[in-house]
Amino acid sequence: MIHTNDRIIKHKTGLLNLAEELGNISKACKMLGVSRDTFYVGTFKGVGRVYQQTYVDTYAKVTHCKLYTTKTPITAADLLNDRVLPFYASHELPVLRT
Repeated sequence: MIHTNDRIIKHKTGLLNLAEELGNISKACKMLGVSRDTFYVGTFKGVGRVYQQTYVDTYAKVTHCKLYTTKTPITAADLLNDRVLPFYASHELPVLRT
């Protein structure tokens, strides 16, 4: 029996391996069936520039977003690993590569 944490770890390593294999986090997200985008939110005193990473599952109409102070592929992978994949794992919905 696979525990929830084991499933989440398996998804995280799967995404990172796929992104490393492709050399691009955006391509990895598209293969997992998720739309991803980054938006510039603004500049905040004491914080600096703030960006919003957004993932949208257009089929299920589910959106996840998180604010960051950098705009890098690492932040894109962080949101996917921190919010998106655990959400699907908590509902026992597999995320498949296509």
